[in-house]
Amino acid sequence: MISVKVKAFLASQQNLIITLIVQLIESKTGVLLAYERIIHYAKSCSSKHLRTLVYPYPRLAVTDFYVRIEALGEDYVKNDGIHYLASWYFEVLFPFLPVNHLSGILNVPEKRVAIESCKKVMCNNGYCVKYINSDREYCRCYNGWQGMLCDVKDKWKCTDGSIHVTRSRSDLSPICVCPSGKNGQTCSGTLSCLSGSCKNGATCIQVDLRSVEFICICAEGYYDIDCAAHAPTLHVSFVIPVPSSVIIHFLQFLNGEEPYQFIVFKRIPVHQYDLTARVTVHDEPYLPQIAYLHVFHENILKNHYYLIMLWKEGLANVTTIVKSENRCPHVKEILSSIRASYQYLKRVKYYHLPCLQKQVKCFYDEVSMCLCNEEHFAECFRFNHDLTECSDISYCENGAKCVQEHRLCPNRLLCLCVDCYYGGQCQFTTAGFGLSLDIIIGQHIQPTVKIIKQTFVIKLTLGIVTVMFAFGLISNILSIITFCEKKTQELGCGIYLFFSSVVSLLSMIILTIKFWYLLTTQILVNTNRTAVTINCIIWEYLLKCLPTSAEWLTATVAIERAVSVTLGANFNSYKKGSVTLAKHLSISIIFVNMISFVHNPIYRRLIDDPIEERTWCAISYTNRPWLRYYNSAINVLHFIVPFIVNFVSAFVIVVKSARSRSVVRTYQNYHDIFKEQLIKYKHLIISPICLIILALPRLIISFLFACIKSTREPSYIYLVGYFISYLPLAMTLLIFIIPSEMYKKELMSALKQYKMNIQRYLHNGY
Repeated sequence: MISVKVKAFLASQQNLIITLIVQLIESKTGVLLAYERIIHYAKSCSSKHLRTLVYPYPRLAVTDFYVRIEALGEDYVKNDGIHYLASWYFEVLFPFLPVNHLSGILNVPEKRVAIESCKKVMCNNGYCVKYINSDREYCRCYNGWQGMLCDVKDKWKCTDGSIHVTRSRSDLSPICVCPSGKNGQTCSGTLSCLSGSCKNGATCIQVDLRSVEFICICAEGYYDIDCAAHAPTLHVSFVIPVPSSVIIHFLQFLNGEEPYQFIVFKRIPVHQYDLTARVTVHDEPYLPQIAYLHVFHENILKNHYYLIMLWKEGLANVTTIVKSENRCPHVKEILSSIRASYQYLKRVKYYHLPCLQKQVKCFYDEVSMCLCNEEHFAECFRFNHDLTECSDISYCENGAKCVQEHRLCPNRLLCLCVDCYYGGQCQFTTAGFGLSLDIIIGQHIQPTVKIIKQTFVIKLTLGIVTVMFAFGLISNILSIITFCEKKTQELGCGIYLFFSSVVSLLSMIILTIKFWYLLTTQILVNTNRTAVTINCIIWEYLLKCLPTSAEWLTATVAIERAVSVTLGANFNSYKKGSVTLAKHLSISIIFVNMISFVHNPIYRRLIDDPIEERTWCAISYTNRPWLRYYNSAINVLHFIVPFIVNFVSAFVIVVKSARSRSVVRTYQNYHDIFKEQLIKYKHLIISPICLIILALPRLIISFLFACIKSTREPSYIYLVGYFISYLPLAMTLLIFIIPSEMYKKELMSALKQYKMNIQRYLHNGY
C-alpha cells in the first residue's frame, strides 16, 4: 500500500493534469509486478492518493522490491501534448512482510528532467533518467520497445501523441498514457464526456479509468461541479499609483462568529491599470461583505490597507475604486504618541477617538482591523496580518519573500520583491550596473501588438538603435580601414585601435540583434525554446564582455600616449617593442574580459511568467551571494579602472608636455606654454577627454540613482544612460581619427585607393 501527496504549486504548473504511474518492480530482474494510475489536477490540492499494489500469487521467494513512480503531465490550456516530468524511487524495506506501507511527498519540478547519459547502463532504444530523490538511474524506452536496457521489441505500440511507459513483461498489457480526448489500451479510442456535463468552456478530464469518473476544470469566472455558475466578481480601479502586485483580503461574517478570512493574490501588468478578482466562498453566489486591498511591506507600520468593499447585503458584482481617503492607517499613526505607547488592553480603550473625530474610515493594529460605523464608533474584529510563507519551494529570486494564498493548499504563489527588484519571481534588478534592455524596456513591449502601435518608449528605442547602428557601422568600418594601413601600425596605438574598432563593430551589431531579438520574442509567441535559450545566453554575454574589452583597449591607447609624451625622444627605441606588446596584450585583454564574465552564461536562464504569458531572459544568483558580490565587483572594476586611466593619462599628457617645454623656454610664460602644448597635443588629449565625458552620465546614474523604484513608467534617464555607454563604440572615427592629422591622412589615402580599385574593376568589367 502506498500513499502519496503531489505538490505542483508553481505558477507555471497550475494548468497541469498529472498522471502518476505507480509501479511495483522486482529489484534484480527489473520485472514489473503490478502498477496503478493516479490522475492529479495541480489546482485541486486534493488529499493523499492511496493505492494498493498486490504482490503476484503465488508469492515469489524472498527477494527485494521497489516502487517507481513516473509523473507525466499535460497543460490543458496550452494543449501542447503530454510529456514526461520526473520519476521517484521508493525502496520496500521489509519485503518479507505480507503488507508494506509506503508514503511520500512528490514535489514536481518546475523544469522537465533533462535526458542524461547513464553511467552504469546503456539504453539501446531509449534514454536515461535519474530519480528525483535518488542517485539511481534507469532507462525509459521509446515507443515500441521494452526491457531494462530497451533492447526487446514490443508487440504493442502506443498511438502517436501518447507516452509509452517502460515495462519488462511482454505478457502485461501496454501502459500508455493518453493525451486529452483519447482512451484505450493504446490510446486509439476517443474519449468524450457526457453531453453537456461540463459547461462554459470547461475542460473535462477522466480521473479514474476504472469507474469512468469525470471532473470539470472550470474556465476563469465559473464554478460549481459542472461549471454552470458565474463566480462573483470584484472590479478594482485605482486613483492612487498602481502597484505591481496586491493582496486582497476578503472577510465573510457567518452567524456572528469570527470572520472567515481568505486572501487572493493579484499581479498587475505594466499596461493594465485595473484588476478583476473572481471569488467564491463556500459556493455562495455572492461576494464576501468586506474586502481590503493590501500593498505589502515587511514593516507592518508601512503596510497600506485600503477599504475597497463594505456591504450589508450580498452582491454578485461590485465595481470599486482605490482612493487615498479610504486608506486604513496603523493605529500608531492616528493616536497620540503617549496613547500609542500604551499596552494593548489600555490602548484599545481609545480606539473610538479616531472615529469620533472623523479622521478615518478604518484603521488596524497588530491583531485587529477596525471600522468606523455610522455612529462614529470603532467596531474591531480579529484580522490576520501574517502571510503564509511558501513551504518546500524555492520559487522567488534575489531574497524576495515567497508567500502562498492558503496554508494547506498553496495553488497560487506571490513573490514580494525587495527594493530594486521586480518581475514575477523578482528575477530582474534595476540597480545601475545590472541594467539591460530587458529591464529598461522589456515590460513596456506589448505582446501581439504591431511595432507601429507600440508605446513611445519602444519607438524611441527603435529609433536610437537604428541611428546608432548606422553611424557605428560606418564609423567602425572606416576605422578598420584606417588602422589596417601600414603606417598606422608603426606604434602600438594603431594595433590597439584596430582591435578596438573590430570589437566596437561587433558590439554595435550585437546590440542591434539583441534589441530585435527582445522585441520579436516579446511581441510574437516563440515556441522554439531551444533557440530562445541559446539567444538568451549568447547575446547578453557578448554585450557584457565586448564593450568592456573596447574600453580596456582604448585605455591602453591612453597609457601608451602618456608614456610616449613622458619619455619624449627616448620612446623611439621602444616603437618596435610596443607593436609586439600591443598584439599580445590586445588578444589577452579580450580573453580576460570574456573569462571574467563567464559566470553570466552559466547562470543565465529563461523564466516563464504565466500571468503575462511571457518568457524572460534573466540571470539567477539564488543561494550564491558570493557570486552576486563578484558580479558587482567585476562590473565596477571594468568601468572605473578604464575611466581613471583615461583621466590620469589626459592629465599626464598635458602637464608633462608643458613642464618639459617650460624647462627649455625659461623666458616664456608658463600659461602660454601650457596653451601651446594643448594645441600641439590636441589629438592625444581629445580622445581620453571625450571618453571621460561619455562615461560620466553612466557613472552618475550608477552611483547616485540607486535603482529604478517603479517599472510601470519608462525611465528615460536610465534609457539615455544605457545608450550613452555605447556611444564610444560608435564614435571611434570622431574620437580618434578626425582629431589626428596622420590618421585622417591615412584614411583619405586608403579611401582614394579603394575608389581607384573600384573604378579599375568596373572599367575592366565593362
